[in-house]
Amino acid sequence: MNFRSLKQSLSEVFERIKTAVADGDLPNKPDVEQFVRLSRLFHAQAQDEWAGEVEDFCLLADQLNQAARRKHLEEVIMLVDSLNDAQNYCHRSFRSRP
Repeated sequence: MNFRSLKQSLSEVFERIKTAVADGDLPNKPDVEQFVRLSRLFHAQAQDEWAGEVEDFCLLADQLNQAARRKHLEEVIMLVDSLNDAQNYCHRSFRSRP
């Protein structure tokens, strides 16, 4: 999967997860599993200057998967918020680089 397609797929599945959580529901298992898989692929393709941020993102994705499996909605909500913050930080950092 090329980088652009990977990034688009990751964004789409994350939006589905955020929508479920915003509706007060747990995200569905296939979406969470796909999100973790895509996050790992994204990490594998990360450039050195932002690989650390993507590694942190992957750790949060793994934690989200565990919380969703345990059906801990409050923890899932916090992790989705943290993932969203991490994504926003990475995007801001990337766009501000010369």
